[in-house]
Amino acid sequence: MAAPIIDSVTVYPDPVSVGGTATVTIIAHDPDEVTYTITGTVTDSTGNETPFTAEALTSDPLTYTATTDVGTLTQDDSQPNVFHWTA
Repeated sequence: MAAPIIDSVTVYPDPVSVGGTATVTIIAHDPDEVTYTITGTVTDSTGNETPFTAEALTSDPLTYTATTDVGTLTQDDSQPNVFHWTA
């Protein structure tokens, strides 16, 4: 069984303005076209963590919406699956 391959991760707009909304899109494919589970954690500036879990086929585009009330959300150019929040 082949592992799923992440082709790209993007956030738009980048950076996200204060009070703004961003869409994070993950494009991936799986030669075996199996269902898989995605897990992650969002951490705010005070260290509060919120986990999330989603199930999808790797042929499906994955989209998440992130809203910032304070600060700016920016995608890391060297690690496209990492986003940084700054005040």
